[in-house]
Amino acid sequence: TGTPVTIDLFVTENIPGSSFITDVSLIDNMVPGTYGLRVKTLGIARDVILDIVDTTAPVGEPVAQVLFQDDLPPASDVVTGVSDLAPVTIAYVNEMTVPMEGGIYDVPVSLSDPYGNQTIVNVPFDVTADTTAPSLQVPTCIYAFIGGSTSYLENVTVSDDFDPEPVVTVDLSQVDPETAGVYQITYTATDAHGNSVSKPSDLILEQMPETSLERSEVY
Repeated sequence: TGTPVTIDLFVTENIPGSSFITDVSLIDNMVPGTYGLRVKTLGIARDVILDIVDTTAPVGEPVAQVLFQDDLPPASDVVTGVSDLAPVTIAYVNEMTVPMEGGIYDVPVSLSDPYGNQTIVNVPFDVTADTTAPSLQVPTCIYAFIGGSTSYLENVTVSDDFDPEPVVTVDLSQVDPETAGVYQITYTATDAHGNSVSKPSDLILEQMPETSLERSEVY
């Protein structure tokens, strides 16, 4: 591909008067293919075959990546200066999934054209993993009535360096909801990567008074 189609490709010696009978200007020498041509040499018309083949592999340069474990970029974004005589397909050689493991890696990326030519570019990846548990603040104690409704997540605050919405659960397994007393409950906050933190709180459970008001009524 890209080589000019000239008569000397078909004539082993410089024979004066050799020429094409076929109009080779109609052939796109950038596209692989096989063509039947006629040439004239020594006054004789001869049938010849022209094979245009692409044996040039694509080229490209790696773009070093510094990223968080959930931020896998498209393969086309991790190489630059990609060029070839034909369209180039850019893909990760190995299956890439998120979240990635933290660490420093050489990630192979394939540059291939439709004619089987391929180049492997190794791209440096510096991956930061999420290993920090969320920050969790819980009330020291919660007051509740037997048979009443209790909002356990009121006055609970949680944040995380990467996950905008960590999940907070409340363990009430030590509570007898029918018996007044002081019970320990446990709050646990877990982020998207499984990092978690737990904190205790006291639940003070009391008998419901004969006359009671909802908090909104008191306010």
